[in-house]
Amino acid sequence: MNNLYFFIGTKAQAIKCLPLIRSAVSKNYKVFIVDSGQHVEIVNSILLEFEDKVKRLNLFRNYQNISQFKDAIIWVISFITNHLIKKSIKTDGICIVHGDTLSTFLGCIWGKRNNLQILHLESGLTSGKILNPFPEELVRRFVSRYSDILICFDHKSENNLIDKFGNTKKYIKKVSENTIIETINDKKVEVVSGLITVTLHRTENIINKKKLQDFVNFVKNLSSSFTVNWYIHEPTMNYLNKYKIENLDNLNLHQLIEHEEFINVIKNS
Repeated sequence: MNNLYFFIGTKAQAIKCLPLIRSAVSKNYKVFIVDSGQHVEIVNSILLEFEDKVKRLNLFRNYQNISQFKDAIIWVISFITNHLIKKSIKTDGICIVHGDTLSTFLGCIWGKRNNLQILHLESGLTSGKILNPFPEELVRRFVSRYSDILICFDHKSENNLIDKFGNTKKYIKKVSENTIIETINDKKVEVVSGLITVTLHRTENIINKKKLQDFVNFVKNLSSSFTVNWYIHEPTMNYLNKYKIENLDNLNLHQLIEHEEFINVIKNS
């Protein structure tokens, strides 16, 4: 079983799967990147290094990132219609899904539909509350239940998985660290006094008007004493506009930048 299907939709999934993809390619596995199209513009740039080394399955019809709720609904319906009602591939292997996004959910179903084993990376995390955060907690529970291999990064997650699935045939494995650690370079940069780097994108934080306004107020207070650079995601900006949250004049708003560059920015702060 040498076929590995990395099901990727978001920027974070692409970044956190990078070390595994590199390792699999170096060990001559037959690697496929299955792109759901959730963050299609960003994911393509992150995975550009594998252009001639892996096969791509692009399961989307959109050519822009999904950042609006109505676009997400259309995207999900299109995916179900075109890729879940019927099988996409005829093979065997492992479908690797990561985290707790809509792409994680769709990837799990897609893998099962195509008779692949499901490996859930970053498994075992839970808030203990079924609807908080929503829909991430529901995705976590669904995907862990229907996965064959559960990979976690800490003892708490491992114990949670053992409590739930210890008596099943699932393979549970705790590894020493999150794969994100392997994407952080060891380049030393100068720390800039008085610089704060900000980012905010979790769904439960941006769709709630009070939470978003409280966050903005907090950052604005910081800006009276510090230089604040906010690297802003498109959905976050959409909700700032929707709720008419203004007075961001003292904040330096920036578009997203490459992961490695962002790591250096954090080190600067």
